[in-house]
Amino acid sequence: MGAGSGIALLLLVGLLTPDTPPTRWLATRLVGETGGKDFIVVHPSADPQEVAVAAVRGAYEFQGQKCSACSRVIVLDQVHDAFVRKLVPAVRSLRVGPAADPGCRVGPLVDGEALVASAVAIVAALLFGLTII
Repeated sequence: MGAGSGIALLLLVGLLTPDTPPTRWLATRLVGETGGKDFIVVHPSADPQEVAVAAVRGAYEFQGQKCSACSRVIVLDQVHDAFVRKLVPAVRSLRVGPAADPGCRVGPLVDGEALVASAVAIVAALLFGLTII
């Protein structure tokens, strides 16, 4: 993440404001590397419905196998509940099936190895007390 996008993200999450002295802007650092995992920041000014649609499309189109697939969503407290209320039904509405079926938004896993990796990720999330939606 370049310096300009790092400052933009800090402005979005409220760590910097337009009133922050310029010397502080120069001293503020953000490491945006996410291991090749793209993310979406949900700011309180965002429309939860629009962001939920973008997150679902970013995560599930092309079965998440694009380099730009959304793998993480950073949701600020003020908009968390409203965002989740829109995200959960959007994810649950996805049809999984043959890739050739235009009504299916998510194709099958590519092989047994992908099935095991998915199962391991689900079990790990549950062990850490996370909620699977």
